[in-house]
Amino acid sequence: MSPRVAVAVLSLAAVPVCGGPVHAEQAPVLRLVWFDPSEIAWGSESVACAEASELLTRMGASVSWRRSTSSEVIRSGEVWVTLIGEGPQAGSGPVVLGATGKGQAASSVVWVRVPNVRAALGISRTRSVAALTPIERRLLAIALGRVIAHEVVHARVPSIRHGTGLMSGSFSRRQLTAESIPFEPEVAFALQAALRGEPVFAPPGTGVLAAAALPEMDRWDR
Repeated sequence: MSPRVAVAVLSLAAVPVCGGPVHAEQAPVLRLVWFDPSEIAWGSESVACAEASELLTRMGASVSWRRSTSSEVIRSGEVWVTLIGEGPQAGSGPVVLGATGKGQAASSVVWVRVPNVRAALGISRTRSVAALTPIERRLLAIALGRVIAHEVVHARVPSIRHGTGLMSGSFSRRQLTAESIPFEPEVAFALQAALRGEPVFAPPGTGVLAAAALPEMDRWDR
């Protein structure tokens, strides 16, 4: 990928919460579903959806969200964003924040491990959401939105390799929470092509598409 990056300057106030569309003129449609069966991300939905929508819209997609509270048949073209717990973890391995199914075809489900995202920000996994400060809740929601956007790109464009900024193979706490985060123009072009059903000219990726953070919390994807 080219080292050039395009800075995504965020403007969350202009983006509706989950359940509303974000329209871009003649942009290909990206349909996302917020699925939080245990309400593990309670209180984070509106800002997390807005953050993910803002980034994906700036990549050229027309984003729409709906919320589901129970398992159902996945509709054609949807990507289910599934919020889950931390899950099993290898003792010395990276802490997984999110993952996308490995394969050559586009995926319809991504997973985000909310407790691990909290830990990557230095927020205790065990404290209730109600016990978090307003700043902590907002930072958590922003970080969740960025993990979501990263994984959704992998889901729709499985050939995308890791690069810089949003699609980096490593991600600092600052990148998870900063006011803005860059993404490469090639990623935006590939996402638009994939959503239109056109050929994607991107080198094939390898390995598991999983977001992760090392114990010192200065990496998040491998």
